[in-house]
Amino acid sequence: VKGNTVPTIKFDGEMVKKANVGEVVQFIKATVSDGAELKIYISSPGANKLESVTDCNGFKATERGIYIVRYVASDANGNFVTKTFTITVE
Repeated sequence: VKGNTVPTIKFDGEMVKKANVGEVVQFIKATVSDGAELKIYISSPGANKLESVTDCNGFKATERGIYIVRYVASDANGNFVTKTFTITVE
């Protein structure tokens, strides 16, 4: 029998909503409930897919537009929760 408890994500702070080209945007620190794994994905302006982040500290905003950052917590039973942020780069 698989457990059906959805993981939780707790954030330590707020994600920035705006940034300038050339700035490094810091990801907010997050913790997940016991046993869950956390992954961060990002989509840059004009991209049509989310890409997995290998540097969990942040990213450099290299172009103007909307960046999408998505945190995904999942457990071994296939339960998951997502939190999506949008960042406007000018």
